[in-house]
Amino acid sequence: MGIQIPGPCPDAVVIKVDPSGKQTWGTLLGGPTADNGTALAIDTNGNVAFTGSTGGQFPTTPGAAIRSSASATAFAAKVSSDGSKFLYSTYLPESVAATSAIAVDAAGSAYIAGKTSAGHAFVLKLSADGSTINFNVTLAGGGADAATAVVVDPAGDAFVAGRTTSPDFPVTAGAFQQQLKGTQNSFLVRLDPSGNVLSSTYFGGSGSDSPSLIAVDSAGHIDLVGSTSSLDLPTTQGTMQR
Repeated sequence: MGIQIPGPCPDAVVIKVDPSGKQTWGTLLGGPTADNGTALAIDTNGNVAFTGSTGGQFPTTPGAAIRSSASATAFAAKVSSDGSKFLYSTYLPESVAATSAIAVDAAGSAYIAGKTSAGHAFVLKLSADGSTINFNVTLAGGGADAATAVVVDPAGDAFVAGRTTSPDFPVTAGAFQQQLKGTQNSFLVRLDPSGNVLSSTYFGGSGSDSPSLIAVDSAGHIDLVGSTSSLDLPTTQGTMQR
């Protein structure tokens, strides 16, 4: 019978450095189990909203959307711009298996995306004070789906990118790509501030495609970057490498 040797459990950590690379502050967040940060975003006041995974017994704040849970595995938190206090810390719903991306709108609400315990993509909106989950939308087909990136435009619309193997992923009429072309394609979904789907499309070729990051400029143009094994990924005239 082996001897169990106690070891340290990691905490989530947030560190701020100045332009010269000198650390200005740093803080840990976690409990007696393993906790890890996966993504962060900065609001208009310089506060840091972040999300990650937890093994349980996670420290939450009064008024949090979900103060306690015996089975939740993900969290969200916001720390003040000077690192002196946590503005909120909350569990995320038990349906959330993993978080991979977070964005913050002009009002300070956080949009968190990732994968559910059922193996599908999700995006949820958490109020600026962490007290309310305004919506929790699952994006699912018959295969495996996961959201990998999210961004919010000035109007409060959320653009969610991810990967899917679902031939029946919910796309909208007039979408750029109506059908799954390969073993796995990227998807791009736009939600309004209430979580309603405005548009949804596949993007990919006959191989495997997966997005990593997304951005939206002031004119509403969408930039998406990721990886592909598709020799027929749709490209445009005049590009450096078609």
